[in-house]
Amino acid sequence: MSAAPKRIEVIEVGSVTIVRFVDRELIDQGLIQDAGYELFQLVEGQRGRRLLLDLTNLDYVASMALGKLIVLNKKASSCGGKLVLCNLGASIREAFNLAKLDLLFDIRDWDANADAGADLGGAWSGLPPREPPGGKVAAPPPPE
Repeated sequence: MSAAPKRIEVIEVGSVTIVRFVDRELIDQGLIQDAGYELFQLVEGQRGRRLLLDLTNLDYVASMALGKLIVLNKKASSCGGKLVLCNLGASIREAFNLAKLDLLFDIRDWDANADAGADLGGAWSGLPPREPPGGKVAAPPPPE
């Protein structure tokens, strides 16, 4: 019997764990359960784990998936950790706003030039360059 495919990608950047979803939509109950299990494994028994959940790949989430994120936030906090969400697309941000989850979660806009802050340990450096509305990735600034 083969292992179930992974629903998330995990990248360690210093003391921060960056997580991205593999799927574009989290609407299937089985996918949501699998993703939730993988996410919970990252924080259970891990004191002080800092997660940066990059939602770039997501176009749509079902309410059950939002529930998993709420539980993940509680689990991370109860273990002395932190969950930060970034790169929410318009439809995902609207879902969070309508459900008032923007008041519960630490949601940040990604900015390549911003100081990531001590609470993220420079994790911005592990995120891919964000595509501007025209579709081309902005060139990095020249070295000084």
